[in-house]
Amino acid sequence: VLVVHHDAHLADGRLIRETVTGDMPGSVPSLAEAFEACEGMGVNVEIKHLPGEPDFAEVDLVCAAVAGLAGAYRPVGQLLLSSFDISAVDRILAADSTLPTAWLVVERYGTAQILDRVEAHGHGAINPWDELVDQALVDEAHRRGLKVVVWTVDDGDRIVELANWGVDGIVTNQVSMARRA
Repeated sequence: VLVVHHDAHLADGRLIRETVTGDMPGSVPSLAEAFEACEGMGVNVEIKHLPGEPDFAEVDLVCAAVAGLAGAYRPVGQLLLSSFDISAVDRILAADSTLPTAWLVVERYGTAQILDRVEAHGHGAINPWDELVDQALVDEAHRRGLKVVVWTVDDGDRIVELANWGVDGIVTNQVSMARRA
């Protein structure tokens, strides 16, 4: 069963992939439960897949399962599947080419290099780290038909600036503040 959790380990140190579903804390929903709870909202599902992570080798299984659940539960316009590992979102597209995917970017590659890579892999969006985003990146991404969903922005003035630049989405830890901004 796929679950929603930021880290590979639970707060008590147990590894999620080795924990029986019935032994999960109530605060850790299944992906299906999260989709149901977020009905009518935009959802960005991040596939955690980087070298050194406990389930790194199981990416094909995880991506196929996420693609299957996402296709069953979410309207495509309200969903984005993303990962720092571009090969993980490549696998999502291979499993279901109708699902919207994005590459999470933290490295400073340069705007053209980032967007060229996203386009070459067939993804429809980039999720750049806030520090990488300027008006030129947003404009060039949009010129290429790519969406821009920025992470993680917890400053109201910056949210307003990004919105004025026309970003397509903003990931924040401060939802109430972001709505007021």
